[in-house]
Amino acid sequence: MEEHETCKHCHKYDKQMEQAKAKVEEVKKKLADLQKNKPGATKEIQKLTADLEQKKEQSEILHHQALGNRTKCPILNKLKSERKGCSKCQGQEKKKHRARVENPLQRVCVVDKEKTPEIYLLANNDVC
Repeated sequence: MEEHETCKHCHKYDKQMEQAKAKVEEVKKKLADLQKNKPGATKEIQKLTADLEQKKEQSEILHHQALGNRTKCPILNKLKSERKGCSKCQGQEKKKHRARVENPLQRVCVVDKEKTPEIYLLANNDVC
């Protein structure tokens, strides 16, 4: 896991993401100052708002690319496959509480095949 924490494959976009966050915060600050000090400057406010939306969109794109890199990381995938084979990890997985969902459906009935076929799913309880 320590090897994965410093993996260049997963952390390829970290610097760019931090820079994008800083730019978004900077634009937000400028926009807030402009709205406080000059409430009549609508063109500048619109320009900064559009810039803010663009920066947020770029930040989101970087975030999705970084997430895609993490899912394809060979080190992380190797760890996941080792966990699947580990008896201790499987024992812990069995201890987790899982909600059981019962399926009350027992039969399927097709009514009126010739005109318009209708399918009814019959449950344990009476269905109206």
